[in-house]
Amino acid sequence: MVIQEFPSSSSSSSSASIIPPMAALHSNGPMMASHGSVANFYNGKTVFITGGTGFMGKVLLEKLLRSCPGVAQIYLLIRPKKGQNAQERLQQLLCSPLFDTLRKERPSDLSKVVPIEGDITQPELAISPSDRTTLSLCVNVVFHSAATVKFDEKLKLSVTINMLGTQRLVELCKRMSNLEALVHVSTAYCNCDRSQVKEVIYPPPIGPDQIVSLVEALDEELVDSLTPKLVGNRPNTYTFTKALAECWLQDNKGDLPLVIVRPSIVISSMGGPLKGWVDNWNGPTGIIAAAGKGLFRTMLCDSTKKADLVPVDTVINLMIVSAWRIASSKTKEIPIYNCVTGQRKPITWSHFIDLCFKYLRMHPLSEISWYPDGSVTASRTMSTIKRCFLHWVPAYIIDSVVWISGGKPILINSAPISQ
Repeated sequence: MVIQEFPSSSSSSSSASIIPPMAALHSNGPMMASHGSVANFYNGKTVFITGGTGFMGKVLLEKLLRSCPGVAQIYLLIRPKKGQNAQERLQQLLCSPLFDTLRKERPSDLSKVVPIEGDITQPELAISPSDRTTLSLCVNVVFHSAATVKFDEKLKLSVTINMLGTQRLVELCKRMSNLEALVHVSTAYCNCDRSQVKEVIYPPPIGPDQIVSLVEALDEELVDSLTPKLVGNRPNTYTFTKALAECWLQDNKGDLPLVIVRPSIVISSMGGPLKGWVDNWNGPTGIIAAAGKGLFRTMLCDSTKKADLVPVDTVINLMIVSAWRIASSKTKEIPIYNCVTGQRKPITWSHFIDLCFKYLRMHPLSEISWYPDGSVTASRTMSTIKRCFLHWVPAYIIDSVVWISGGKPILINSAPISQ
């Protein structure tokens, strides 16, 4: 199976054949046959989640509360921002439609969620000494999903969040006296520079400690200039730092009960509690929305390649079961699961795009700027020409008219145009 990193406006030349995850290979095996014991495993357990306010983190939180009613407590690492403290951000999160079912059926369960004020980019995760003590004594299961998923993130910040954040979390986990499982969320594309990706950790050409030392020692401008050479054949800093984090975990996990889950392109939910739920514009979602508005008309992409899209609830189910599995089957090895769909439910980018336009026309969005249509091309030359005439020229014309009429131009600076 061939997959590619989903780009903002262009395809990466890197591709990889993904070996299917064990969970998918054994869908009728003991993991699914013992599904009831998964919920039982969480009875009385205390869970700690990083990245709980993100897209996947919200679905994870809802799924744990709804499907594992015996869970005792769930601590969420939340960074105060925009004049809101951690408690206020938690209350805002729990007001999401995603939690409607819980609010109606078991509203008291929402009180099991407790915010822990902190910051993944800071030493000790910026968690207070008293909260660190509480976590060290009480937590049984940790889900680490905090990360920057921006493909064009500067290397210095990407290292700080995806690598140093992971290292700081591991330091905290090693002080947890009752820890039974640590689930680290990586990406199926962290080794997209290889022709085949198995469920193993591959050593990077540059060691993670070397990269950390380099990034900490040099100023950001110099790091930026060195980034293309450091990243090498990988398409972006995201896949690069995710691969380095895996390598560091392998060398430094010690006796931690660690499991790594590698999802591919995570999209809206397939099942409950809300079918089709999504709350961000990342990846395909933003491009589909822009295409539906008529703003996004062309993209550099090989339409014959498989689009490895995986529903968010599928990934969350695997994460929850993975924690149960590592706690139930003690091993010194690191179980790794490539959470992908391309071998069982393959779809090409061409088919995906055709379906998108079909349903965008059946169910049109409001305030459309142009009839939803477009195409992809694998030719960089043709892509440049099409972007010029289908993105830039219309954007300048529309923004000029808006400016003359006294409005504020927005299209020139919008993501589908500038990328």
